[in-house]
Amino acid sequence: MQGGATTIHTDTSATLRFTLATLSAGVRWVLGSEVHETPRDELIEALSGVFNAEELKGALEEAFERSLQSLVVGLKQAWLLMETQGDDYCSAFGEQVRLPFMQDEGIEGPVFLDFLDAFFLDYDTAVDAGATILGLPSLGHDALFELLLTAPSLSPDEEAAQATHAIKDGLTGIAGLEDEHPIVRLSAWRDLFADSLHFHFTDLVQRHPAWSRYLDRFSPEALDREEIAALRDPEVKQRLAFVRGLSAHLDRYRDSFGEILPNREWLYELADRLEEVDETVSSELLRGRTTKAISAQDLPKIVAAGVGRVHAKLGTSPAARLADSLVRYPKGFQDVVRRARRDFRRCHWAGSEYGEAALMLAGALFALAGPRAAERYYREAAAFGADKATTEYGLFMVELLTGRNQQALGHLIEAAKLSPERFALFDLERYVPQEVLGAGGAGLAVRATSSDGDDVVVKALWDRVSVVNPKPALEPLQELAKLQEGGLSGLANLFHLGVHLREHVYVVSEYVYGDDLESFREARGGVVPPSLVATIGQQASQTLHRLHAAKLKHNNVKPGNLRLGAGEEGLSVTLLDPALPNVLLAEPGRVQGVRRLQARSRAGRLIAESFANYTAPEVIRGGLAASTPASDVYSLGTVLYRLATGAPARTPKPGALPESLRSVVMRCLEGDPGARPSADQVAELLARAAEVPDPEQPAIRQSGAAAAALGVSEDDPFAASAPAAAPTPQAQTRPADPQGQADPFAPQGQADPFAPQGQADPFAPQGQADPFAPQGQADPFAPQGQAD
Repeated sequence: MQGGATTIHTDTSATLRFTLATLSAGVRWVLGSEVHETPRDELIEALSGVFNAEELKGALEEAFERSLQSLVVGLKQAWLLMETQGDDYCSAFGEQVRLPFMQDEGIEGPVFLDFLDAFFLDYDTAVDAGATILGLPSLGHDALFELLLTAPSLSPDEEAAQATHAIKDGLTGIAGLEDEHPIVRLSAWRDLFADSLHFHFTDLVQRHPAWSRYLDRFSPEALDREEIAALRDPEVKQRLAFVRGLSAHLDRYRDSFGEILPNREWLYELADRLEEVDETVSSELLRGRTTKAISAQDLPKIVAAGVGRVHAKLGTSPAARLADSLVRYPKGFQDVVRRARRDFRRCHWAGSEYGEAALMLAGALFALAGPRAAERYYREAAAFGADKATTEYGLFMVELLTGRNQQALGHLIEAAKLSPERFALFDLERYVPQEVLGAGGAGLAVRATSSDGDDVVVKALWDRVSVVNPKPALEPLQELAKLQEGGLSGLANLFHLGVHLREHVYVVSEYVYGDDLESFREARGGVVPPSLVATIGQQASQTLHRLHAAKLKHNNVKPGNLRLGAGEEGLSVTLLDPALPNVLLAEPGRVQGVRRLQARSRAGRLIAESFANYTAPEVIRGGLAASTPASDVYSLGTVLYRLATGAPARTPKPGALPESLRSVVMRCLEGDPGARPSADQVAELLARAAEVPDPEQPAIRQSGAAAAALGVSEDDPFAASAPAAAPTPQAQTRPADPQGQADPFAPQGQADPFAPQGQADPFAPQGQADPFAPQGQADPFAPQGQAD
């Protein structure tokens, strides 16, 4: 961390403050009272353990460039030309970009062309000035974190107005643009720049595997729950009003510009390719095999063939599958995909071959670098005539794993219509999908309306029948369904077990109304009385006892699978998703890919962390074959520890637990399964704990509370104490945490148009001039005995 706090330039602080506003509100919300009670230097130290300051600055610069791109390309909901799916891109450009300028701004003919020329001429100037306009060069790390901790004194509208004024001054005073320059003069464009910066930076945060957790509380459901607390707490009321104001700005920008995917390379190529050009290029994939020049129109075929062989060798697919994120890419295969992507950038924009190359690359990038890296290629594949069903399903996975559930559902429905045998994950006519509830370790959860008109939950398992035999997963569920017919209580009722079109396994169960444990805990301000923790645990353990007595195991005990509602005798606890197989345990060796899953997407992080935080160590090491009823007891112990302390139980501290719960919870968390109590013993012990009067005052929080609240140290589910893989020497050595979504194909020392600025390429060979040449390893597709 750099030295002491740096004074932020007066003319730029407003822009930076508004750009960071939503993330800043999320950080303060997570910290709660710690913002006021903990010394500032401790808070800043805690933040430095969560955020890499240089990565934050890189994301801010990327948001600036995205704003430039989006505002020019996207006026009046115009997508990038690749989104039009039309063949005549010049016509599409005229209809979607030129026409709105003419109709709404009175800019037409030569004036419009001058506008474009001025934009392209000064684009680099504006981008290069972005960091200075935001005040980043003189901004110390402490000052950056101070902005995340400081509550605003103005309303969101006033903050946006100040930021807009500062941006205009920055474009003229810092970037050196004239007052009459179109970028500055066009009011409908300029006045949205502040909102664009705020929107794109917030979007980067939402898609970041680690940062996204600080925006989780801003969902509509979470804000509605906060309304209750706002009635009795003026500070909460003020915070809620500010957050809703920020959300309104995000919504307005989204309504004005649609779902634009900025692309620097596209902008440059637009300027060059408004007229058809034929050209010859060299191929990275064929380097060393031929010296002949290749037509840019033929290059897509070479790219598609090369990446297609990677998929065939590794068992991955152009249609994104979650299990592909767990596959380890050998170095030689990484090099092939690197070279293929460089070739793709030289391809001629024409025909289905270009679309097929984009589709193959999208699937490879999804597995190797995550959904964010794959998104652009899926969209190009759709625009250029690649298999539409596959591209729609790929976009479904991209949106799902980055937390955009509404958009994900639309893509899934379209993919299922186009190719039901491949992409209808369940019977969509019998169970009409209404909303995506989430993506968990077992599969996709959808709220649907049955043919009888009832609300149900459909859980579509990640693995298809052709990949993993579903019989071991379905047998306990079939037995459970029989037991429920006999009156087994405490579990969501199972209605249907199905294999749709002989390929897609899904489970239909009762839609249980109420809150999951995390939402319940957050709604109470993170403090749950020990007696209530004991009552919840008692009911859950009684249900587990009934399951175990029937020779069944739950295998999915975690906060998200405990639903609290109002029963006839008070609080009721319902366990969800019993016996569903976790994708990480469905096949041997997948657990070793848990860090890759955690690093590459928001949903992947949640799945991986849930697995590490709530799975018994013997199951992590030995798979489902090692699971016993004692494994469920361990998982229940982790849930109760989390509910009682607010911290994960990877390194449980007895002193953090209330005295009435300490003994029973720590016994559940014993490393030796044989030393844990049975579920009925846990129920009996918790029944006694529930009768102990709650202390009048909450326990004094331990030192380091700010770090704990932010998720530092203890909240890392993959710390050395967590058995994230089989106990091999490699598994015990914790690699450095991934720093965001760096583009794995950017040449070392060179900015990549799709990667945040200032981020190193994690795959670039060290000290090697050609970043795409294999390092000490032959090309796996090169002819034997021939160097690549």
